[in-house]
Amino acid sequence: AAVELISFSALDILANDIAYGGVEPGDDTGTLIASSTLENVGNTGLDQESRGESMCGTYSVSTPCPSSASSTIPANQQKFASSSLSYASPAALTLSSTTNQEVELDVLKTTSTSTPQQGTTYWGIAVPVAITLAGNYTGLNTFTAKTAEPADW
Repeated sequence: AAVELISFSALDILANDIAYGGVEPGDDTGTLIASSTLENVGNTGLDQESRGESMCGTYSVSTPCPSSASSTIPANQQKFASSSLSYASPAALTLSSTTNQEVELDVLKTTSTSTPQQGTTYWGIAVPVAITLAGNYTGLNTFTAKTAEPADW
């Protein structure tokens, strides 16, 4: 008898950090130079949805960033895409703190647990000119598995 398999879209992000390096106030990364790697651990093809929170030097999950022009980088200053575009490219997606934005990664479904399929998202950031507090800024980006169109499996 035939067995029906239920689809299961799941991902793992292989690193904890999206490392932008040093960016001065009033500057951006120029191109989407940082990256995150999605590993497909489900049984469907995948795209990725992302949303995020503002970044500051005091961020923690229990203590989000204050609304401060001089010490908080809003989430919408981060941009991302499936390739390393210019930060200013209209094709780069703007991170939102309220709405998931879908990037078409078209990661094939994994057929062997020893060789999981992967996809890369490229990231860039602009630091507002009003930022006066130097240091490392931290925030939280959330990644959600999105089942890709069947043609992309």
